[in-house]
Amino acid sequence: MRVVRDVPEPTSAQDAERIQVELARAVRLGDTFRNVAGVDVAYSRDDQRAYVAAVVLSTTNWKVVHEQRVAMPVRHGYEPGMLGFREGPLMLAALVKLAVEPDLIIVDGCGTAHPRRFGLACHVGVSLDHPTVGVAKTWPPGCVDVKAQIAGQPRGAKAALVLQSGGHRVGYELFTQPNTRPVYVSPGHRVSVEEAASLVLRCAPFFRKPEPLRAADQAANAFRDAEEGV
Repeated sequence: MRVVRDVPEPTSAQDAERIQVELARAVRLGDTFRNVAGVDVAYSRDDQRAYVAAVVLSTTNWKVVHEQRVAMPVRHGYEPGMLGFREGPLMLAALVKLAVEPDLIIVDGCGTAHPRRFGLACHVGVSLDHPTVGVAKTWPPGCVDVKAQIAGQPRGAKAALVLQSGGHRVGYELFTQPNTRPVYVSPGHRVSVEEAASLVLRCAPFFRKPEPLRAADQAANAFRDAEEGV
């Protein structure tokens, strides 16, 4: 894979918001997929070093097809709504090393379910011009807080994520397994809102978290532990 669009480094919080608003116009929805990659980041105890894993899985048997791991210094601290600037470059460093190009990338973070419709998954997707979906574990910032977390929800149950500003539907609160907490799914790039939910549900046949993200999370944590002697 290769980066086809650089996301500029912001000079201030205001500049970062401007960049997100501007690049949100480049997000495209649509396309299908055959195999899938997950990408995730684990951090050192002092939060100064990142361990990134990008893992490609076959959609037929959920076996690992290819994997890349990258260790890098952390350049930005965490700021709400700005995760793309912290983790986007880290994830891209691993994704561009993949020898097997996935049809879809699932990112541990938000896509268009973001105050400026440009979350981490959009940052990655637009940079690569590649179909991307964001899967967050917590309620997305900027969305109307009408959580449908009701016990006993069946697999596939979902409720729309609606932006506080403008009232647009940007994703779904999705129950991937019965009687579990939901995940928060939104497109990153070249995937529609409906496709994003459908694809994530397909990628989560066994657990709450989609298989590609589970594989990437495990690989990133194992990488960190091995490198730091945990």
